[in-house]
Amino acid sequence: MPWGVLGWSAWLSGRPADSRRRAEESLARARETGPPFSLTFTLINAALVRMWRDELVAAQSLAQQLVALADEYGFSLYGTVGSVTLGCIAVQTGEGQAETLTLISSGLTRLRAKRFNMYVPCFLAFLAQGYAQLGYMQDALATITEAIHLSDGRRFLAGGGVSGQGRISLTVKASRGQVTGKSQASHKKVQNKSKEVRRYQPSAPNA
Repeated sequence: MPWGVLGWSAWLSGRPADSRRRAEESLARARETGPPFSLTFTLINAALVRMWRDELVAAQSLAQQLVALADEYGFSLYGTVGSVTLGCIAVQTGEGQAETLTLISSGLTRLRAKRFNMYVPCFLAFLAQGYAQLGYMQDALATITEAIHLSDGRRFLAGGGVSGQGRISLTVKASRGQVTGKSQASHKKVQNKSKEVRRYQPSAPNA
């Protein structure tokens, strides 16, 4: 199963150009020789690498394969990771609605209940982005703060909290697309907090 993290390792090592190739090689190897559990784990990391690279169609396909495989073999925890990943992809495409945030949040609750915290800071970062998109600035700020607390100094855990440019983008989309008054002040706080999270993000890929 070690090959399952090669793409992730390349990304977090500041080699984004290698991350997709490594992820694809790992996935091909897992499909050929790995048992279902190893393939499931490899699909998780391949999907995350594609998501961080903003290759969202490919990421969505991999996450869907992950959910299907997890359902087939009863890997419920990894199925939850796949479902949450799909929610994070919806946030990145701007399609995240309240139901999407509920899916991510409930998935995080299940992962934490099983002490499966490996991906939690990454998913929290996207949840914060989703809150900000819908104008829930206090929730966004609280979630970003929690992500920072969990990932502070541990780049391995934080490195996935990225969006299109390899960073958390907390652009506010309030109910009518405007940010005024208290929302403006909250938006600034979230932006400042997002900068703290970005200290632990690898550089964005150029291509």
